[in-house]
Amino acid sequence: MDLQTHIQNTITNTRRYLSATMQDVTQEQFNWLPPGLTNPISCTYFHIASAEDFFVNRVIKGGAVAFMSDGWAQKTGVDQIPGPRGGWDQFRAKQFELAPIHEYVLHVQSLVDAYVAALTPEELAREVIAMGKPSTVASIFNSMTVHTAFHTGEIALMKGLQGAKGIPF
Repeated sequence: MDLQTHIQNTITNTRRYLSATMQDVTQEQFNWLPPGLTNPISCTYFHIASAEDFFVNRVIKGGAVAFMSDGWAQKTGVDQIPGPRGGWDQFRAKQFELAPIHEYVLHVQSLVDAYVAALTPEELAREVIAMGKPSTVASIFNSMTVHTAFHTGEIALMKGLQGAKGIPF
């Protein structure tokens, strides 16, 4: 199996768990505010997509993130992408609709899929600067899938704390 196929398969498998975990999330569960500093599902789900958006569209491709260029701030009601400069508190302060954030997730996934489908060995080996450090395109995809899997587990936990089944299989 070549590296591109491996990356496609890993993304597909990771998304399958995310999709299965999110499939029965209610609006109430989506915005439920857990105790302490843990983020609600709305924040974590949005963060998964915004990280992919940032790493593929900004870091790898050198363009604008789809959240900004495609009008998703207005569509989702999210004022600021959560990240090192803040933006996390808005998810604890107000309620978000699941449907538009889900649409943003699907939009980002389609952009990522189109990019991954066209990957070449040379592009996978290309060096980029991510989080201030040199990396390769392939390494970024490895980190992205681990990131998604990690946060899918958080979403499953948030569901479980609300009495729902986390990952439904």
